Amino acid sequence: MQSADRRRSLEDVEGERWGGPPADATRLIAEVHRLRQVPIAELTVEDLRLLIGQQIGLAVLVPVAIEVLQRDPLAEGDMFEGDLLRAVLRVDGGFWASRRVDQRRGWPVSAADRYQERGHSDTDRAS
Repeated sequence: MQSADRRRSLEDVEGERWGGPPADATRLIAEVHRLRQVPIAELTVEDLRLLIGQQIGLAVLVPVAIEVLQRDPLAEGDMFEGDLLRAVLRVDGGFWASRRVDQRRGWPVSAADRYQERGHSDTDRAS
């Protein structure tokens, strides 16, 4: 997966300028155009959710989202707990098929695995 200088915007990293949104753009389209110009390091969970949900900048943004999900598998934007994970899981299969994912570092640890890493067992969860 592509590693990007996070001080740069998605437009800078991809080398593709969209310019401003069309005059009749919806709020979503206008926001996507704006977010493509924001430095990657400044994108919020909601911004990542929105862009990934629109299948935009995946090579750059999915690795960033996975880092967030490794820290907090249920990270949430403005929709609901776990909405970033849902957006990543809904990324088109072609994206994943064209990439090798490091099983140890490339995918978020599940909430259950996190629970066990903290020294809890499955029986602890049942009580």
